[in-house]
Amino acid sequence: MKIKFTDSATIYKIDSLDIVTYGKLIQVNGNVPQNESGFILLDDNENIINSFEDFVVVFNAGDGFVQFTNDTKEYKIYWQFNKEGYVTHQIISADEYDGIIKDRGQGARIVNAPYPELFDADGFYLYKVVDGKIVDVTAEDKEPWMAEKNKKELEEAKANKKAEISSICHGNILKGVEINGSQYRYDFADQNNISNMTTLAIQTGLGVPYHADGEDCRIFTRDEIVELYIAEETNVTHNTTYNNQMKAYIDSLNDIDAIKAIKYGDELTGSYLETYNTMMAQAQAIIEAFVGHNN
Repeated sequence: MKIKFTDSATIYKIDSLDIVTYGKLIQVNGNVPQNESGFILLDDNENIINSFEDFVVVFNAGDGFVQFTNDTKEYKIYWQFNKEGYVTHQIISADEYDGIIKDRGQGARIVNAPYPELFDADGFYLYKVVDGKIVDVTAEDKEPWMAEKNKKELEEAKANKKAEISSICHGNILKGVEINGSQYRYDFADQNNISNMTTLAIQTGLGVPYHADGEDCRIFTRDEIVELYIAEETNVTHNTTYNNQMKAYIDSLNDIDAIKAIKYGDELTGSYLETYNTMMAQAQAIIEAFVGHNN
């Protein structure tokens, strides 16, 4: 197999010819020049097999091959930027676009140009447009952006941690308490039932029907139902107050790693512990007054 360029009488023997993209890109394998005049394909007897006279652009070339294309359009690499002038993305096209033309031409160097790194490890821009030219950003450019980014990340870390501990708090309340090996849930319906049964038992002095989770209903004595009521309400107050004080503590922090390290059950300290103790004492007094008032 051979080829002959249209502007030369020289005939070149080639190894093979591959159609890379039908009707658009042809690869000639062999030692041939990067001639952009078009060519015809010949057999070993130099009879014409096919004409590629419109493939007048070298698209790519390497060791032992040359790719020719009939795409004669000029392509441009545009770097587009936002209203603040920071470069945000790259477009390669033969059409017209807004932006700074970074490079232009034909072939793989332009059409297959790699996408550039436009953002640093923090997600901030690497380049900006000043007076129609692309320049590197400065530390001063990045400083206010980083301050806002850090602020948002801190707020997000606080919100996520508070949501996490609130979820555990809610779960602990619903789970209820364990007394003598039996578990007693405490959802909204349970709260009403236990409160009503406690009031009836205290006022009448009689036992009341109730049951532990997964167990048969039985008669609870006055003391048993009161014990259950006090345990459930104490559990609610403990978890609710702890949750509120822990969230207040989280709001006081400015270290994201410290916030992420917080676990439900960590000990309260300082004013947060003082508030917790005050709330728990008051709740206990209210429960005792309720039980005593109805006694």
